[in-house]
Amino acid sequence: METLRIIVVHEYGALNHYTALKYFCDNNNYELKFHEFGITPQIKAIIKKNRLKNLRRFFSNLCFLLRRLISNKRNEIIILGVAPLDLRLALLLWIFRNNKVYIHNSWPEWQDGQFPKGNSCVAKKVWTYALKNNIAGFFAVSRKTYREFINYFCFDKYNSEVVYHSLKQGWLMDEAEIILKEKKRHILFMGRLVKEKGLVNILKIAKACPRYTFHIIGDGPDSYVLKNQKNIIIHGHLSELEKIKEIVDRCSFLLQPSISCKGWKEAFGLTVIEAMSRGIPVIATNQPGPLEIIDNKQGFIFTEETYLSCAIEVIDTLDYETWKKMSLASYNRAKDFTIDKLSEKWGNLLDE
Repeated sequence: METLRIIVVHEYGALNHYTALKYFCDNNNYELKFHEFGITPQIKAIIKKNRLKNLRRFFSNLCFLLRRLISNKRNEIIILGVAPLDLRLALLLWIFRNNKVYIHNSWPEWQDGQFPKGNSCVAKKVWTYALKNNIAGFFAVSRKTYREFINYFCFDKYNSEVVYHSLKQGWLMDEAEIILKEKKRHILFMGRLVKEKGLVNILKIAKACPRYTFHIIGDGPDSYVLKNQKNIIIHGHLSELEKIKEIVDRCSFLLQPSISCKGWKEAFGLTVIEAMSRGIPVIATNQPGPLEIIDNKQGFIFTEETYLSCAIEVIDTLDYETWKKMSLASYNRAKDFTIDKLSEKWGNLLDE
């Protein structure tokens, strides 16, 4: 039997967003490949970081696009991770005109007209035409994205599917360990260290809770915001899962104080489900992603304006019994994001 090929073509590349898709491919005779179409960011990365691997990646992606421009291959499925109303969709669809193309998107606010790449009547017309004539289906990262996209474009819901980001294998804690989990004076943040992730609030919470140790897993250009606080430990970017879990398992809460800014919202929150899979309740702002993942049984959602004071109160006053119930509820909710369950969602459209 001929192996079919699925190619994810993304602007920046985010392999951890396609864990369940890889699992689906591995178990259903599909070959999975990843490429990037964002040429400008790749050139900037070459100039800024001066790494040979960035240069190799750039030429690999460029050659891939040029080959597909003249190729007649029809046994490939293309999944485009493209920003809302990005006019490059027209060029990409021309390049992949001989292939079956799906859109994969996480943007949660289609109705308000505020998009990362801007908004124009021309862009909407291009997308509307493409969705009607050239797109086989739509994969949404959340139910909110699904609803807003379908309403905005009047797109056929029967050619659409909600596929959450999934936990990597190895994240979900054993049930016996969850039962024994204790509340400790350790607080967690995981993510890119940029100001829109709420770093200033993390610093203020750490100052207000000096008896707690705050563990920061991640790196980024704004790491300096957190560097001089005595009870903050910055572990940096970690790639080894066992090392990450060792730190995560010390902690009793995950802070997720994300702040909306132009062109960005917390559309999902992979670190939220990762923490929950280890029995850690989440304290988050009311961003679209956390709102869809957690409720008041598994954690806390506060507005951006009230987050600081409310998070401090939760950390200082939440009793052990309530925390324990939330820990178990978080763990049980995380089971909805396992790789095997979500791989079936990819297959619902791709196997048609």
